[in-house]
Amino acid sequence: MAYTATEKNDAMTGRRDRLNDGTLRLLGAGGELVATVALSNPCGTVTGSSLTFSGFPKSATILLTGTAIASAALRRSSAVDSSTGHTVGLSGSGAQVILSKLTPAVGDTLSVSSLTLTDA
Repeated sequence: MAYTATEKNDAMTGRRDRLNDGTLRLLGAGGELVATVALSNPCGTVTGSSLTFSGFPKSATILLTGTAIASAALRRSSAVDSSTGHTVGLSGSGAQVILSKLTPAVGDTLSVSSLTLTDA
């Protein structure tokens, strides 16, 4: 089964709308919450079956230091998880979430450069 480009764009637009004013949650390997980032409203734009989140780079609120960030999750403003298992990495890694560092330490500023979702 394959979806048309229009159907993919419509689905991604729905995801975008549900994530307005939500949060990006940066998680350790055991699912522990390392940092959070507030999403904008509207949170991004949809083009070519991709959702590119707006307002980036953004600073993350670090909640746990010394733990490596292993994945990311998106949460709606209603505190309901929308999706989990998003890839994280440094610039040039091709990850969905691009970070300034993967293991924040005490006193660090953690920057999220970009966040992009693509419907394959």
